Amino acid sequence: MQLHNFNKMCNIFGKPEDDGKPIRKKPKSKSKSTQTDYRENESQTDPWQPSLRIPPDANPEISTLSDLRCNDGLSFFGRYEIEKIKRMRRKRAWQALLPPVNCTDNKTQEFIITMIDQEELAFRDKVLQRLADRRLVATKDLLDSVNYARQLGLEERFDNVGKYLSRIREKKIEHIKREFHRNLRKLTKKYDGKTSTLSSEPKNKCFSASKVDSYLKFKLEDDATKSGEDSEEISTNESPEADGRKLNLLSSYLARNPLKLRTKRPRKPDELCIREGRCTDDQLKKLHEDLKNIRLNVTLKSNQIKNYPR
Repeated sequence: MQLHNFNKMCNIFGKPEDDGKPIRKKPKSKSKSTQTDYRENESQTDPWQPSLRIPPDANPEISTLSDLRCNDGLSFFGRYEIEKIKRMRRKRAWQALLPPVNCTDNKTQEFIITMIDQEELAFRDKVLQRLADRRLVATKDLLDSVNYARQLGLEERFDNVGKYLSRIREKKIEHIKREFHRNLRKLTKKYDGKTSTLSSEPKNKCFSASKVDSYLKFKLEDDATKSGEDSEEISTNESPEADGRKLNLLSSYLARNPLKLRTKRPRKPDELCIREGRCTDDQLKKLHEDLKNIRLNVTLKSNQIKNYPR
């Protein structure tokens, strides 16, 4: 332990000479405790002074009110403080009229004390009513602000839902249009350059002109074979007798095969969807009209495809 302390002292003061006295080294830097004028001016502060002062000879009436505190009537002099000062004046006037305590006329003293108590109670009721009105107004304002914020949130939500549904509707309509044009191109490519095998006669009849001609030709040939005439001469002969025979055969054919018209199924009336959903009535009506127009356009184009010459 002594050796350790000796080495530590040698490191600080240096090794001792032969006479045993240590040699102290000079420090490389030295700090001085100085104080400038700038620092002295910065460290000084102004003493505290009140915002309101009362002159020594003055005695304001508001200072006599014991229930008023700082920032509660003293900093702001309003109607409420004026009413309190007037009430204090009336109370002092009543107290000045009070007889001495040892007076025998106690009725006057009791009357004055009762009047003072009634005035204090009435004033206290006014104060409580004023506080209740303030709280009621604050509660009403708070409820109005909450309801307004809730209404804004609901309107924003309805707008977002309406935009979302309109985007879905537009996507579906675009998909239907793309499918329609795709199928139309496929059908056009499929039947391009081909002749139509369908009859050009109206479809609401149960017979065609070719059937009637073949029937008349067959009947005329049958009659000619029965009568012994040549069928080629009868076919080339355009006499009035041949025309009369054709008319008779045609009338008999129509009598046996009356004209039958095709009856179309009555179309169901268009009705709006009554299922309850998030869409409004105006949005549903608009969607129904758009789909109806698309369906009409599809039917018109399909009819054009059928009547397209092949």
